[in-house]
Order: sequence, then structure tokens, then C-alpha cells
Amino acid sequence: MIRRGLLCALLVVAGAGAAGASIWETFEARDLDGRRWTAAELGGRVVLLDFWATWCAPCLAEIPSLRRATERFGDRGFLVLGVSLDRGERRDLESFLHRQGIDWPQVHDGRGVDGPLARRFRVTAVPRTFLVDRTGRIVGIDLKGEVLLAALPALLPAPNAACDHPGCVPSPATGHRRENGGSSGR
Repeated sequence: MIRRGLLCALLVVAGAGAAGASIWETFEARDLDGRRWTAAELGGRVVLLDFWATWCAPCLAEIPSLRRATERFGDRGFLVLGVSLDRGERRDLESFLHRQGIDWPQVHDGRGVDGPLARRFRVTAVPRTFLVDRTGRIVGIDLKGEVLLAALPALLPAPNAACDHPGCVPSPATGHRRENGGSSGR
């Protein structure tokens, strides 16, 4: 079941080709903490760009899987970058993130699907995810749950391999870790 889901998700991406790469090459966003994220800064990492909203039941159901992926693969160069399509106030989103224990970076402009990132990635409904490999290619669309967890090991360095993404420093426990962790500090 997981293999069939993974194959279907990857076949969808095969059709994206160069268009998917060009979308990512010019990626730029600021998270709630004011940190600027660009494709160049994210190079060398595997990124799950997660378009979601607090009112979206399937999005909320996916939070435990995103947490597992972050815990399991975060020290190997995996990062979830959330893009909230909530139209509400920033403080409402921050309160929700705090209550849910969501600590990965979040982008929010309050414009929903009319915001620049949603338009650029042609997101008209949530949840919608884009998995970007270490070279900046979109290699998966809408990978969720166990299918996402099964796809990540092939895209990341081995657990004790030297990490070559920017911001990685040696760590005796894992062989490497991210400087500044990529956490939004919530």
C-alpha cells in the first residue's frame, strides 16, 4: 500500500518537470519569527512545504505525522516549512501553534489562497504539500503519513553520515545537527 501510494505521488511529480524546479528556484518567504527562507538557504536540505489551515480537518490529522517526520529526520537535514492559509489574525495562528505544540517554521500572510506563495504553487485547496529534495527538485506532491515517512530515507544522508547542508555542525550523538534547529521557537 505504501509503495503504491509513493509511486503514484512520484508519478504526479514527473509531469511537473522543469516547471516545478523553476517554482522552487525563486522561493522566498518570511516565517512568523521574521526569518527569511530562500531556495538558496534551504539548499542541501529536504523540505516539505506544507500548505495547511487551522480549520482544515485533514491538515490537523496530518500534524502527528509531520511531528514524527521532524523528530525522526530533522537531524538529517529534513525541514517542514508550514504555510498557513488561514485568513485570521497572526496572534490567533500563533496561539493555535502554541496549543498544538507545532514548532516547525510557519509562514502566514493572512491572505489564504490569494497570498503570493499559494498563487505561485497554484494551491487552491488544503492540505497540499510539496517535497523538495536536496538539489531543489520537487520530488513529491501531497505525500502524507506513512508514505511521506517511507520516502524520506532515500532522500536524506544515512543517520551517521556527514551532513553537507548549510548550518550543519558536528555532533557526537548523531554525527551532525542543524545550527539554530530550524525551529520557530514556539
